[in-house]
Amino acid sequence: MRLFLAYELPDDLQQQIYQVFSPLHQRLRNFAWVKPGRLHLTLRFLGEVSEDFLQARLIPVFEEEFSKLGPFQLSFQGLGLFPNLSRPRVLWLGVKGDTLKLKHQALQLEKKLDGQQVQQYHKAFSPHITLAKMKEVQKNVLLGRLIQEYEKTDFGIFEFKAPSLFESVLGAEGSAYKILRKF
Repeated sequence: MRLFLAYELPDDLQQQIYQVFSPLHQRLRNFAWVKPGRLHLTLRFLGEVSEDFLQARLIPVFEEEFSKLGPFQLSFQGLGLFPNLSRPRVLWLGVKGDTLKLKHQALQLEKKLDGQQVQQYHKAFSPHITLAKMKEVQKNVLLGRLIQEYEKTDFGIFEFKAPSLFESVLGAEGSAYKILRKF
């Protein structure tokens, strides 16, 4: 199973994001846009994991880690690109608010997963909501202007408690996500 941990975004937030950015779909045709209802805040991609390993080794770690969490608030504002403007691959929506708590949670989880049979990462956690992925890399002068144009667009404050465990099933129309467990 291809798994990841992520925070679900409330439906009203997803609708608001879609409404604000849907005009960009026509302006940025070389991007594959995340479909409504699939937006989320990824805490950790786990990669391919067997059911036995998930149940025996990972679920106990997740239950322990996520039981310690208290609620925290996040807001969503500003656009950015990974890795950068000159080589754009991913268009993202920024995360603000209690990001230190979120980053601490990601760091603690990384320590617990160290040495486990999950995909390893060597980059620092950078909270964001992926809006679109570029189909083929090409420089687009419009992107810099759009980032400035939308930098102050704010979607409000939302409370989060614990992430959910998702399975990602690859298909002809992109990935479909199935929630396996809410913590």
